[in-house]
Amino acid sequence: MTVEISEFMADALVQPGPDRRVFAIGDVHGQHEAFLDVLKAMNAAAAESAERTELVQLGDLIDRGLSSLRCIDEMMRPAETLGFDEKTVLMANHEQLARIVMDVDAGKIDLWLENGAKAIFAECGVPDEVRAHMNWAEKARAMRDCWGAARQAFLRELQPYRRIGNLLFVHAGLNPDVPKDEFLARPWDYSYRPTRPGFDEDHWAWIRFPFLNHVGGWGGDLVVHGHSPEPRLIAYEGEDPRMTHRIRYDRLDIDGGAGMSEPVAVAGAEFIAGGYRIYKARISESRARART
Repeated sequence: MTVEISEFMADALVQPGPDRRVFAIGDVHGQHEAFLDVLKAMNAAAAESAERTELVQLGDLIDRGLSSLRCIDEMMRPAETLGFDEKTVLMANHEQLARIVMDVDAGKIDLWLENGAKAIFAECGVPDEVRAHMNWAEKARAMRDCWGAARQAFLRELQPYRRIGNLLFVHAGLNPDVPKDEFLARPWDYSYRPTRPGFDEDHWAWIRFPFLNHVGGWGGDLVVHGHSPEPRLIAYEGEDPRMTHRIRYDRLDIDGGAGMSEPVAVAGAEFIAGGYRIYKARISESRARART
């Protein structure tokens, strides 16, 4: 597959720091082939770079697509093996659901399944007709067995955010009404507590609004995020489609729509001092998603 790579676009807001080149990949949702295509293209660019390189993956590696566990396995590899000097993987809302089921409340397994984890059972060879006759405890146990100890340990190591220079990488976004450091310091399971009624969006792994309609900047930071598919966000904003994956309102959305009902692409970006460019691997219909 051909990866679309834009020209570098100049923007003085992009300041990862001296001698740093940063690569980021947004939501993947089990689309392993497109994910691997973007990784390989970025690896080639990193190999030609004289700067120190880092890969940041923004989470939502899993659910909906055909190969969630293969995507997890890809990100479990050491940075050097992937072709970068450093690597950071963030927690997103889908990984949060997975960890809650694994570590906190197995009774939330059906909520996770309805949010795309049925595809993981399919990947593990558990037929729908078998899963349909399991109770919640059996389904949670089967999911833990399917993940295995190493993947569960990796899940517990995911980070809430990564800051490089003035680039702030976070899965979903920020709440402009809450001090930035306070918001980012919220525990990984803040949006699910036994004393809170289920899940809400006031969390760095879940938030959409008021983040997406905030136009007042972020104190000199460029917020790089996923979670909100860019094709939908462009339509909501009434923007020209040519503005897809462009810096707007001091944020850059690199969710290419891999988790949409009709998956679009796995997208990412490369940052150097004063500029950035976009990578995009489109998802063909034949390999788009597990039918769940």
